[in-house]
Amino acid sequence: MCLKLNDIVLELANVTKTYGNVVALNQVNLALKKGSIVGLLGPNGSGKTTMLKLFMRIIRPQLGNIKICGVDIGYETRKYISFMPDREYLYETMKVRDAIEYYKDMFEDFDVNKAYTLCQKLGLAVDTDIPKLSRCN
Repeated sequence: MCLKLNDIVLELANVTKTYGNVVALNQVNLALKKGSIVGLLGPNGSGKTTMLKLFMRIIRPQLGNIKICGVDIGYETRKYISFMPDREYLYETMKVRDAIEYYKDMFEDFDVNKAYTLCQKLGLAVDTDIPKLSRCN
């Protein structure tokens, strides 16, 4: 998609996201060139996680536009960006095998066979309910 060093890889134009009466992001404008390294800093509730969820299209803005390499965010752009949320976002009714299928559909280069092999090596049954999994804090 983006090939030249000066290409804009991520662009937010007047992005606004609210949760009820709470404004998480208010008309944010941002343009990052290829090769940029950026850290999102701010106190709890300042919109950092909201912005990352918007990039992945886990949530959608009320206003504004987000593009990755000139393409509106969506299924096509998910293969260029990843996000590890601080809270569980998979459905509680899902099993490990459902999560594998979810990621297969989300990421073009996701290796289903490798995922199942890792489950086997780790002794993780693919019929385990997602809420029964532990995570490192």
